Amino acid sequence: MKRTLLPLAMLALTTPAIAQDCPICRKDDGSTALTLAAEARRTVAQDRVMATLNIEGTGKTVQEAQAQVNGKMQQARSLYSKVSGLKVTTGGYNTWKNYPPEPAPKADGTPRWSPAEREAKAFWQANQQLNLDGANRDEVLKVVGALQQAGFGVNGINFYLSREASDALRDELTTEALKNIKSRASTMAKALGMDKVRFVRIDTNGFNPQPMPYNMMARAVPMAAKDESMPEPVAQGGESDVTVNVTAEVRLSE
Repeated sequence: MKRTLLPLAMLALTTPAIAQDCPICRKDDGSTALTLAAEARRTVAQDRVMATLNIEGTGKTVQEAQAQVNGKMQQARSLYSKVSGLKVTTGGYNTWKNYPPEPAPKADGTPRWSPAEREAKAFWQANQQLNLDGANRDEVLKVVGALQQAGFGVNGINFYLSREASDALRDELTTEALKNIKSRASTMAKALGMDKVRFVRIDTNGFNPQPMPYNMMARAVPMAAKDESMPEPVAQGGESDVTVNVTAEVRLSE
């Protein structure tokens, strides 16, 4: 007898589901199992901007260096506190002792400075980081410009998609992908002479999270070198490409 082999794809569609294939079924219900996947993607504007700044102070004593930093941070607070909706956090506060470069040794190879002379030339440095995060780009940049005038250096200005916007978009894209799957399942059911589509399992993993902003490191602008005529910084946000992948197991039946 001549045997006819059916393609694997056809077998997957025509073989009724059995109990062990369907965890919610107790017996063969005559349905046809089908696994479908869909992807939904959208490009949206980044809705928040984060600026990271740094202030540095120097002095002959640790108190002098820290007093400069503390005074500038209080001045900064008087500037950013006027902006509503601005999220402000502070970063690391560091203090360390520093020494100027020592001259070349004497002709006999001994150090040019004695230990006491070297210690007398030492000075202290302190710095602290300030982070500004807001939805209004113009207001954030205006504050950043004012802080630059006050002697703060900018480590980075970065735009990103907020968690709230990401969650809302994920729900929209998941709904869009499920509608796509349901439409395809209905089309296949109709082709097989069936009219019922039942979702058995849905996997919505595959949503790409927006990466956190990346800040380039930079030294603070020395206070004595600030430019009173410095214009505000210019920065323009970009777009984020968000994708959701949905996989669903459906049952087709008459």
